[in-house]
Amino acid sequence: MFQTQSKVIDGIEVKVTPFAAGEAIKIQALLLRLVGPAVGRAVGALDNVVGSARLGDLKIDGEGLAGAIAELAEKLPEEQLLETIKRLLRGALCTITGDDGQKRAVDFSNQTTFDNSLDLVFQGRTMAIYSVIVFVLQVNYPDFFQKVLGTGGLLGGILSSKKAGNAGASASSASASSAPSGQN
Repeated sequence: MFQTQSKVIDGIEVKVTPFAAGEAIKIQALLLRLVGPAVGRAVGALDNVVGSARLGDLKIDGEGLAGAIAELAEKLPEEQLLETIKRLLRGALCTITGDDGQKRAVDFSNQTTFDNSLDLVFQGRTMAIYSVIVFVLQVNYPDFFQKVLGTGGLLGGILSSKKAGNAGASASSASASSAPSGQN
C-alpha cells in the first residue's frame, strides 16, 4: 500500500494520499483520452536536445508545440478542466501560511468547498497548481513516470537517443570544421 507523500511547492506544503485503485484507473483513462494525443504531438515537437533533457535545454518546434497545446485546449473546455482538477486534487492537503503568519491546512477532499479552497491556496499563484498536479500524478502513477518518463523509459529513451544523435552530429560538425582546409 502506498503512503501519503509530502513536498513543498511554491511555499505550499502539499500532502498527497494516493487514489483508490479504481479511481486511479478511471482518472488515468480520462487523462489519456484528454492529453494522450497532445502529449504525442508535444513529444514530436522536440526537435533535438542539447545537453541534459531539461526544458530550457530543448530546441522545440514551436509550431508543433502550439498545435499540441491547441489540441489540448480544444479537448478540455474550462468547466471540464476545473472538474478534472477537482478529481486530481481530491487526495491533496495543502498547508499555507497566512498573512498573519499562521499555518492553515486546506483539504481538497471536500468537493462542496473546493472553489473556496482553490481560491485560498492558489489565488495570485495559479501556475503553482500545475506543479501540485504534477506531484499528485507522480504520487498516483509512479510506474508511469518510471517506465515512460524515466531514463530507461519510453520518453526517456527518445530524449536520450535524440541527445546522443545531437552529440554525434555536433562531434561530426566539430571535427569537420576543425579539419585543415582541403581535407574534409
